[in-house]
Amino acid sequence: MYSYSIPIWKEAPFIRLLLPLILGICFQKYFPNHINYLLLGMFFITSVFLSFYFLSISLQYKYRKIQSAALLLMVFIFGLFIKWQSASFNNKYWYGHHLLKSRAMLLRINEPLLLKSDFFKTTAEVKGVVLKKALINCDGKIQLYIRNNKKGIDLNYGDYILINSKPIDIRNTLNPGSFDFKQYQSDQQIYHQVYLKENNYVKLNFIESNQIFSFIFSLKNYTLSILKKYIHHPSELGIAEALLIGYKNDLDNEIVDAYSKTGVIHIIAISGLHLGLIYLLLIWLLDRVPVIKNSRFIKFSILILSLWMFSLLTGSSASVLRSAVMFTCVALGKLFNRESSIYNSLSASAFVLLCYNPNLLWDVGFQLSYLAIFGIVLLQKPIQHFINTKGVFQRKLWEMISITLAAQIFTFPICLYYFHQFPVLFLISNLISVPLSTIILFMEIVLILFSNIPMIADFIGAMTEQSIKLLNGFISFISSLLFSNIENIYSDLLSTIILYAFLISVILLFFRKNKLYLKLSLISLSMFCCCLTTAAIKINSQKKIIFYNYSKKNAIDFIVGKVFYFNEGLNDSDKSNLKRNVLILGRKYYGASIESKDLQELYIKDKLFQFQNKLILVIDSSIKYKPSENPVTIDFLYVANNSRVEMTNVVQAIKPKIVLFASSNKNYFIKKWQQECNKLGLVYFSIKDSGAYVCNLD
Repeated sequence: MYSYSIPIWKEAPFIRLLLPLILGICFQKYFPNHINYLLLGMFFITSVFLSFYFLSISLQYKYRKIQSAALLLMVFIFGLFIKWQSASFNNKYWYGHHLLKSRAMLLRINEPLLLKSDFFKTTAEVKGVVLKKALINCDGKIQLYIRNNKKGIDLNYGDYILINSKPIDIRNTLNPGSFDFKQYQSDQQIYHQVYLKENNYVKLNFIESNQIFSFIFSLKNYTLSILKKYIHHPSELGIAEALLIGYKNDLDNEIVDAYSKTGVIHIIAISGLHLGLIYLLLIWLLDRVPVIKNSRFIKFSILILSLWMFSLLTGSSASVLRSAVMFTCVALGKLFNRESSIYNSLSASAFVLLCYNPNLLWDVGFQLSYLAIFGIVLLQKPIQHFINTKGVFQRKLWEMISITLAAQIFTFPICLYYFHQFPVLFLISNLISVPLSTIILFMEIVLILFSNIPMIADFIGAMTEQSIKLLNGFISFISSLLFSNIENIYSDLLSTIILYAFLISVILLFFRKNKLYLKLSLISLSMFCCCLTTAAIKINSQKKIIFYNYSKKNAIDFIVGKVFYFNEGLNDSDKSNLKRNVLILGRKYYGASIESKDLQELYIKDKLFQFQNKLILVIDSSIKYKPSENPVTIDFLYVANNSRVEMTNVVQAIKPKIVLFASSNKNYFIKKWQQECNKLGLVYFSIKDSGAYVCNLD
């Protein structure tokens, strides 16, 4: 039905360069090589590649495949090199090399401060460290948390401060299924964080700022002030800020969950869709300006400058950068009257972005963005031609459906891997929310343009707020339906790879009609079913006790198969934060989806828990134990809430196999108990320091 006379790797030669680059980046991440080996390898393979130009034309043609292989190997080694240099600790001027001996650090604020609960959050660039009485020039980025003193913090972008607090390593919560914050920050070249109080830093009378970034930050603040002035309800305001400039600090968590469950989270995560709409709007406007429309160069300059300014304004996410590079390539092609393959533009933009930052390869937005675009380019037309529509409305509707389906086909395996859920009603939610959000986006742009005319701005602001309220109501209604979302879907790396193998085999079978692809699709489908069956058997037979790492309250889950029991006793705010940030992630990770209020395998008596053949005693208050000649043997002694107990007195009445120190304890008490346990020969585990403790009984 649909066939390609020209192979895709010939139609888009950049694909042949992109693949070895990706392989090189991955190889360096998981199998690091020293810089000397990289340079030696690059020198050797470059010499081999260049030596072909000294051969005769006939020999060059005869051994052209060897030359092509040498080129691909050069790109592979280049991928190794850019991944190596992307790690700050490979830089001899990195501040971390002097961290143990430093007495103070000189920092420059990199971005405006963002209020997070009781702290202001920002990133800073290390300009130097103080060793003895000398200031050593250094570089590198660090995460800053500054306590809010209720009077306001007089720190802005470009300010210099001198701090005397020691940075600490960025750590994960180390709970099952939790977000790998440490890896995420290291991909941003941030490895340390520091918590400051008012007396821990001194602001210097020196400012160093970039004029472009200063303008962007001031424009962002101006935009936020306009939105807050004319959109009053917090839920609608949060969506408006996220939709226009990607500002997510005011988003309501319940609204975000609803958008995620219905498969339209891309609306409030600035993506290529937003940049595409801005691109079309700019083209439409510039084609109607008399002086500009006749000058391709001026039109191109304004277009590209506007797109990149918007990209920087929204935080330069991976998907936005991808779109900015792609639209730049498209605009350049039109400037020089040249059209290139969309596959080539896609692979070229990915190549450029990975050269700029190889760590983008592990960015979820980067992966989803490219997979969605590739799916649309490859499958949208075949899906659209599958059904012949006559009317204009029916044709446009089916075109939107085909775009949504094409994007979903290529992204749903990786969505299962990261989020373990599938939005069943994604088609309905996208068909309504995408056009409505597009209208809202243009209304917000008009609101900003007419913000100095109160009568017009009030009207547009009210219309925008009501439109967002309608959008939120629709999304909340869809997410409230019982069948709108399938949760706790098992997916790991192996099953994701096999699922993609199945999809690619089916697509090739559709295009090529070859029995080989039918066999491959059946084999991959069988392997995928085997993975799911093995996982289901493992989940149904599991029995676990999970002592979570949560600083505010004690959190213990008892899991039998898919059923879990959690001991209540939290106020509403604590329970909401704990459930969203810890419990849901852990239960998804282990496939536990059914809550029980009365687990048969669990017996509870006050602070004593018996699960299967394990005894757990919780000590969360000051209790004195009477000595006994035959101490009671228990499996886990769980010490929490800064209980003022002496381990020496406890072991006279209780004989624990292991002592667990909860995260709700202060560091002082944990260190004290650890010293006592060492003297008594007791085995202990600090959940606060080492993460969640998982006891497997299966």
